[in-house]
Amino acid sequence: MSMLNLPSWTSLKAISRLWPICVGACLAAASVMSIAPWGPLIAWLGVLTFVCGIMYSKHPVRRAWLAGFVFHCLSFYWLSDTLAIFGGFPKPIAMGLNLLFAAISSLQFGLFAWLALRWKDAFGPRFSCLIYGLAWFLGEYFVPRIFPWYLASSQLPWSEFCGLAEFVGIYPLSVLMIVISVATIRAFESSSGVLGVIKAMSLPVALLVCATSLGSWRSHLVAIDLDTAQKVSVALIQGNLSLEKKGQAAYFDSNIDAYRDLTRKAVTQQGAELVIWPESIMSSWMPEKIKSLEGTSWDIRTGKDAALLIGALTYRERDPRDLAAVLARMPESLDPRVREEMRYLKYNSATGIYPDGKIAGTYHKQVLMPFGEYLPLSERFPVLRSLSPNSGDFSVGDLSPRIDFVIPRHGERGEESITVRVGPLICYEDLVANMGRKASLAGANLLVNLTNDAWYGPTSAPYQHNLLASWRAIETRRMLLRATNTGLSAIIDPFGVTKETLDLFSRGLIISSVPLLDTETFYTLWGDLPILLCAVFLLFVLILKSRWSGIS
Repeated sequence: MSMLNLPSWTSLKAISRLWPICVGACLAAASVMSIAPWGPLIAWLGVLTFVCGIMYSKHPVRRAWLAGFVFHCLSFYWLSDTLAIFGGFPKPIAMGLNLLFAAISSLQFGLFAWLALRWKDAFGPRFSCLIYGLAWFLGEYFVPRIFPWYLASSQLPWSEFCGLAEFVGIYPLSVLMIVISVATIRAFESSSGVLGVIKAMSLPVALLVCATSLGSWRSHLVAIDLDTAQKVSVALIQGNLSLEKKGQAAYFDSNIDAYRDLTRKAVTQQGAELVIWPESIMSSWMPEKIKSLEGTSWDIRTGKDAALLIGALTYRERDPRDLAAVLARMPESLDPRVREEMRYLKYNSATGIYPDGKIAGTYHKQVLMPFGEYLPLSERFPVLRSLSPNSGDFSVGDLSPRIDFVIPRHGERGEESITVRVGPLICYEDLVANMGRKASLAGANLLVNLTNDAWYGPTSAPYQHNLLASWRAIETRRMLLRATNTGLSAIIDPFGVTKETLDLFSRGLIISSVPLLDTETFYTLWGDLPILLCAVFLLFVLILKSRWSGIS
């Protein structure tokens, strides 16, 4: 008798059924690694394969979760190193957190399969595609994720399809991909003969035609806006500072000098009217209420005639009652220096500066990165800081999401001016749809992202960041400018197309005549409310029908 316990044919057959789900997850991951022309097609193939595997699996929930786990491990492979560098975690803990992130994020896939399995026959096989679409929306909308990835993110190169996001946001596009995929599978499953398949495919084809027709009409309107809009000459500066140089006080002056040199070139040689520096280039803490930089140690102007928008670190003194409440929660043995630091609220900020040194406005970041900019529960349990010494203690901003620049010009009719209303989005905020909406509703005619993606190293993460951020330009019909320290600096138009970029880990500048757009889109006004109401209504109908018909 052999001592080897070889797997039985039954178990091998069961394992083999995993391949459609895992292949689908791999294809979906490949489609969001960067913006590529083949991304949309690969994603559709991945969705079809994944959905097919779920529909015919005996254990759809656990296999869907496994697909999500595979997807997140592949798509966010770089997260372990980022947590180790950004948060200061030991490598084993960082790897464990990465796996935990993948496991929790994959609950979205499991919830999708569970809901679809529970209600797929509620309206009969013909309308099961709607149930699958609803199930995906509920998972994508409600399951918390650190990185807001969406199924439709991969469709960015297909501008006619993505243009729908101006009306309904990105969630319905993900739902549409699921609905069309399920309808296509059902067409081949239940129809006999070529004519039967063609007839059954009428629904998915009609959905695609309607979506792309609306997107094409929207593209025509956007093209008109771009042609008629006022324009301003903007320079994006990418200084390519290393993590070591950017974080150490000994290099602060030389870091500023590197950005000054590129700024002079942009203004004197190429006529830039507004120059943008990335996140936290001004690394010396600056008081929030400062009115002018002239005569101060924070004066970073070049002496040339251009407005500046820079990433800065600012602080505000706490209200005495707030300070007393915070200190009351701290242990008596806490280091006195830490107690002293608690007197101040610290902000990751964007600051607008006029050529004469006056402050045009300041914005504080509102969506902070956990483990990097703050450590959850650290105020209540200070001992946690020993596990993540690099984590910051920034506060959530509360200022207006808009900075105005009045830029003078010498026209044919004498002295004129143009007003650039900037909606700053710092770091991760360009991944949050509601932040772009907030800025646009506040009157911003230009979205600007200031970020530092050096933490990710030479990985696909900066490209993924750019891909996910590009949707803010589509949703709000605004130009989106991304000024980064090490790349990917970019200019993105309202079609979601990245027009100009600088290579990763290179020093240089982009200068462009940028249109200022004012249109308030349907999505800007209403956000995700319409799709959420539709989902709630359909969910309510399903629950009632389940009670009446005994579906469990």
